[in-house]
Amino acid sequence: MSRNYDKELALVDKLKLQNKKLKRELKVARKMLDRYNVAEEKGLIDEDVIVPGNKRNKEQELKDLWRCYECEVGVLKRINIGNSYFRICDKCGKHTKPQVFR
Repeated sequence: MSRNYDKELALVDKLKLQNKKLKRELKVARKMLDRYNVAEEKGLIDEDVIVPGNKRNKEQELKDLWRCYECEVGVLKRINIGNSYFRICDKCGKHTKPQVFR
């Protein structure tokens, strides 16, 4: 085979990879645009300010519910050990007594 043919094949492969990458980027951009349009239709975007949805509000409520009793800054995380568990603060390290699963 000639050198020109090999160079053309290499160029074609390079262009195919570049095209695949650009298609991926376009897909991500379209997905973001669709999400933005849906949020705009639902009224979550008001004059370029994005209003948090119910899911984000729920997450904050759960963090407030599981706030540490000692430092009141950290959040209690659940640690499972066998058939029992305890909760430990991610900031101060204070933990609750082990409890059996119900």
